[in-house]
Amino acid sequence: PAVVSAMQAHVGEAGVQAQGCISLFTICRGLGAGAAAVVQATVAAGALGAIVAAMRAHEDEEVVHENGRSALRRICRHSDARRAAAMQAGAEEEWLD
Repeated sequence: PAVVSAMQAHVGEAGVQAQGCISLFTICRGLGAGAAAVVQATVAAGALGAIVAAMRAHEDEEVVHENGRSALRRICRHSDARRAAAMQAGAEEEWLD
């Protein structure tokens, strides 16, 4: 999604990262029949790496971490494969629990 592109282009901007993370959370929180496809497309677009990069770049920004944890947990719930991908992207275990 365009959200991932914006996050990648503006890694140094905490506000962009915080809003990007919460946008990814919102995009991936659907419950309908197409929800899994939306999550998969978001992951394929690089969402996990963008969220982890945001959290690493803004370690002292609580809102980035709060929104990032929410997004990671939403994207990775019910999926060992996505959880493993998040860890491979550099996520910390505590961010996923």
